[in-house]
Amino acid sequence: MGVTTHGKLVDPPDLDAMAARLVAELDRTRAWERDVLVLVTPTGSGWVDGPAVAAVEYLHGGRTAVAALQYSVNPSWVQLALELDLPARAGRALFEAVHARWRQLPPDSRPLLVPFGLSLGAYGSQAAFGSLEDVLSRAGGAVWAGSPRFTPLVTELTARRDAGSTQIHPVLDGGRHVRFATRNGGPQHLDALGPAGSPRVVYVQHPSDGVARWWWPELWRPDDWLREPVGQDVLPRLQWWPVITGVQLFLDMMVSDSDGIPAGYGHHYCGAYVDAWRWVTQPDGWDESRLAALRARLADVPR
Repeated sequence: MGVTTHGKLVDPPDLDAMAARLVAELDRTRAWERDVLVLVTPTGSGWVDGPAVAAVEYLHGGRTAVAALQYSVNPSWVQLALELDLPARAGRALFEAVHARWRQLPPDSRPLLVPFGLSLGAYGSQAAFGSLEDVLSRAGGAVWAGSPRFTPLVTELTARRDAGSTQIHPVLDGGRHVRFATRNGGPQHLDALGPAGSPRVVYVQHPSDGVARWWWPELWRPDDWLREPVGQDVLPRLQWWPVITGVQLFLDMMVSDSDGIPAGYGHHYCGAYVDAWRWVTQPDGWDESRLAALRARLADVPR
């Protein structure tokens, strides 16, 4: 199936050829000499969230490289309706090509290899991995924000959550390798579960993010989170109604990243990236006062 642009159907991209050119550019720019290499699967239109990139670059003093592979020009909702498999194939092509070249480097001089994606990009990026064990064996960590409800990996990990933890804020294996960032402070802070091993994976997802909550089954049956105490940014009287709640969640998804949505709500993550990247990549020299200043600064970074 082709990709729609300006109302016309064009040939699908040659993802393997694009990934090969990306690897050649990493060679040309000597990106392998940086401390961290971030692999971004963008949203449907090729957009990359500016605060996400700024956060990791600030934390590591610019000793970073960020590589993204654009697979479409469509808004995410259009791409979802036309060909949901395309971002998944793009995420796999990107990671496989870069990982193959990365493995050729001496182990003691490789950058930390970290996949990232927001929204439909998070869905595509996770498609490169068959399981959490696959992520931990091949990547140096991962940051995935606003993962759509239909993303297989996050759905599997949420279902495997520890007894007593909630679907809104899952805890997996006591937080040994994976943690869910649903707020920046309080009892659900990323460090609240204590020490963790490496690699580390963070899922950033606000309870009020319609992208992370909506999927077709909500029309006829409620997910666990609709029976749990609501998240900190959700109306306390929320309840499930057949069909109605599914339609409401669909509308929430469509407007969750609107200009009027403040940082920390809906699909607007902004300062939450600071804590996610800090926990995954473990940069030196960052105390809470510096982290707070960086969160505030990112509020002014164009999205």
